[in-house]
Amino acid sequence: MTTEDETAGKREEKVSQYVRGSANRARSVIDEVAEKNKEAVLQVIRDSNRARSVIDGVAEKNKEAVLQVIRDSNRARSVIDGVAEKNKEAVSQVIRVGANRARSGIPGFDELTNGGLISNRAYLAAGSAGTGKTIFSMQFIHSGIVKYGENGVYVTLEETPEQLRRDMFSFGWNLKKLENEGRLILLDASSSRVGFGSKEKFVVPRPFTLDALVYEVNRCIEKTKAKRVVIDCLDAMGLHAKDVEEFRKSLLKLTMILKSFECTSLLISESFDGKTPSRYGVEEFVSDGIIMLHHALDENISEETTLDENPVEGNLLQESKSWSRTRSRRIEVIKMRGSDHSHDLHKFVITQDGIIVESRPEVKRSIRRAVFKARPIE
Repeated sequence: MTTEDETAGKREEKVSQYVRGSANRARSVIDEVAEKNKEAVLQVIRDSNRARSVIDGVAEKNKEAVLQVIRDSNRARSVIDGVAEKNKEAVSQVIRVGANRARSGIPGFDELTNGGLISNRAYLAAGSAGTGKTIFSMQFIHSGIVKYGENGVYVTLEETPEQLRRDMFSFGWNLKKLENEGRLILLDASSSRVGFGSKEKFVVPRPFTLDALVYEVNRCIEKTKAKRVVIDCLDAMGLHAKDVEEFRKSLLKLTMILKSFECTSLLISESFDGKTPSRYGVEEFVSDGIIMLHHALDENISEETTLDENPVEGNLLQESKSWSRTRSRRIEVIKMRGSDHSHDLHKFVITQDGIIVESRPEVKRSIRRAVFKARPIE
């Protein structure tokens, strides 16, 4: 072996040793890095587990919060449903009451009857002469036609229809126009009662009988499909009855016919003493309600006391009274089957537009005034 071969062998051995050393060092570095990375990865995994645990905790809390919101929402829905149900019942009650009432159209009066007269019933409108019974009843008929679309029949046993048209026109109620439109019938029963002929289209034939009256009322209701009827007045009917029992039977028959057509009716009755609502004592028992109108004489008294001081002659105490008398109209609902109503007296006035009722009850006040004056000493 030559010297060059030996030198080459040594060089190759050194290179191999270097390569092995470098590889060992690299493997050691790689292992160290891998160990560190493994620790880092494990740390990441541990951190991830902790994060997942935190997230799960938050999610659990959020889940509970969501469930609480749902429970609160259900409770709120339950409360809302309860309120809605109560409101529904209240609205239904209002609808039932309103649907079962015949509004009078007389300002202030419906407040006395809890929203109007109960439909399909007969009411006694009583009062002495001059109380406004005819105006009240015709306003009920006229308002029913023009305001609520309910046709009417007005049976007059004392006044002629022509006189009634003239009187009511002063309030702006054109009855002739409503008759021509087929929404109102004025049934003339006054002419046949006294044996006179009549030019009216609707008239009770002569000789006048209670059966003939009931028949014509029936025919007029069918003709105009009326929902409101007024009989003015029962006292004139009673004069043609043989006795109270016959009058009672005729009145019962009439009210049964009115109710069979689902009419809300006013039966006018004269009160001779201003206290009892009927003449024969049977009308109030046949009717479903009693409306009493009054036209009473009121005395307004005022008192004044005056003290004149005079140190020389002595003091003088004087009392003076003054009074005035005026008539005022009042209305009260004495009876109303199936409904609450006002039990007070209420003032009303007759204006150019008809009757207006004060819905607040009348309150009496008594005031005594004392004025003390010093008289100068002469």
